[in-house]
Parts: sequence; structure tokens; C-alpha cells
Amino acid sequence: MMSFEGTMMCMHYTLERLGEIRTQTDLDDFKDEVRHNLEVNREGVLINHNPNNSDDFDVYAAIDVVRRDYVERALARTSGIVEASNLLGIKNHQTLKNWMNKLGVEG
Repeated sequence: MMSFEGTMMCMHYTLERLGEIRTQTDLDDFKDEVRHNLEVNREGVLINHNPNNSDDFDVYAAIDVVRRDYVERALARTSGIVEASNLLGIKNHQTLKNWMNKLGVEG
């Protein structure tokens, strides 16, 4: 459960981000960010660390959760793998295809 201070920080950040929204793209980006944060919270990989649970120390699994989220969002926002690769800053689109295969992401 989030502390009072954590909740207040989250509300301040949300209020600040809402004030930055000027266009539909800004709003879509904010929605994506909220969805991402909800997914991370639901997955429990990057928060709620429990030192008695050995799964919490699997950094590769945590990275894959984040990587899958970014790949799925990039693919949804673009018209193909090459464009999604560019959006993600990946120079070779084959790298993105390899990630997609490893992560089980359809393209």
C-alpha cells in the first residue's frame, strides 16, 4: 500500500502533468503513461519489493515487462515495425523483431 507521502507526490505529479496537456497527442501520451504505471503496479515487478521473494531479484524479468510495454505502445502508435523501431530509438528494425519474438508480442 502506498504511503500518504507517496500518494501526495503522485497527486502532485498528476496535477502537474495535466497542466502540461495542450494537444490531443499530449493527452494520448498521458493516458499511455497512466496505463503503463497501472500495468507496472499490477505486475508488481517494479514496485512492492519483497526481499523474501526471490522473484523480486529477477532484473531480466523486470526489464522484459518494461520492454514489452514500450514495444506494444510503439507498435500501436505507428504503422509498422520500421517506424516503431525509429520511435523506440532502435537503429536496426531486426532487433525489434527479435525482441517481439522473445516477448511474444504480435506485430
